[in-house]
Amino acid sequence: MTELELDYSNTASYSPREKTVAAKWVDLYIPEDVKTERLARLNEHNRACCLASNKKYLGREMEVLVENFEVRKNGDKVITGRTRNNKIVHIPCERDLTGEFVNVKITNARTWYLNGELI
Repeated sequence: MTELELDYSNTASYSPREKTVAAKWVDLYIPEDVKTERLARLNEHNRACCLASNKKYLGREMEVLVENFEVRKNGDKVITGRTRNNKIVHIPCERDLTGEFVNVKITNARTWYLNGELI
């Protein structure tokens, strides 16, 4: 993950599927507690890599395709969209711009998404 500088990775522990060759390899199974610990370490590293990747976008101007508009419980109105490289961006906005491209300045980097403001 570090060497490839991955933006994101889906992770899961292996479990054999019935009627496959691997399902017969019971002597090679890794104990559940070991799998759980390894997956936890991998996921923590994944989170760190994702945050480091997102921090590279701070202060940059990016084009975002708006996918959603919502009024949050606290009354804030927010549009959410994706950059051309599939980064999720949340942007305060008073009106629904779903389906439109907007230019955004990235103001904050979180683990799984970015925050921005309309330019």
